[in-house]
Amino acid sequence: MAGVYEAIEASSGLIVAVGATSRIVVPEGYNRSAWGSKLPFITILDCTGALQILEVFDHLDLADSFNSVIETDPSECEFLIACDDTTSNELVLLRAIILIEQNN
Repeated sequence: MAGVYEAIEASSGLIVAVGATSRIVVPEGYNRSAWGSKLPFITILDCTGALQILEVFDHLDLADSFNSVIETDPSECEFLIACDDTTSNELVLLRAIILIEQNN
């Protein structure tokens, strides 16, 4: 189960998408699987749509989904990501610098 909440085209031509996903878990004592808690993710696609990076943040305590992304500094590949934490009901902002080697 996954959802992309926002996708943008960066000035470099890369597509940056953010959202939330969850993993299948089998609770102890049960023989049926269930969806686990939401986990935030970021993914990067090149201009042809080929996957470059997929990062699921399963140990990030301050957010359970990444809701939106904007490019703040194209020269540094810097982005600002808005996050949602449903446990504390707070909005969190993260600064992300994404380093990608592009084959041109």
